[in-house]
Amino acid sequence: PEVWRYDGKQGLAPILEQIAARGITRLLVEAGSALSGAFWRDGLVDALYAYHAPHLHFGGGVPALEGLPPQACTQLPGGTLHEKRALGPDFLHVLRFTDPQNLL
Repeated sequence: PEVWRYDGKQGLAPILEQIAARGITRLLVEAGSALSGAFWRDGLVDALYAYHAPHLHFGGGVPALEGLPPQACTQLPGGTLHEKRALGPDFLHVLRFTDPQNLL
């Protein structure tokens, strides 16, 4: 398997062009704050699955999307709450974005 590295200095376009050249048209991105934030800033998010554990308040954590406060994941502009499901004491929020390119 190939590994593409995102260093935060370049945009996502060069990596995505390599992926598209292989006929891949959809990605599931399960990443850290910096890469997830880069996909968001570049308008490449069409769905977001955000898990919320209301009883964990450790503080000092890293936001899910770099550059946005943690609570913002379920309130992103252009997003529509598609589903909210209880998973024990936690919640899954599924947001859909109808026009990802116009989110910036």
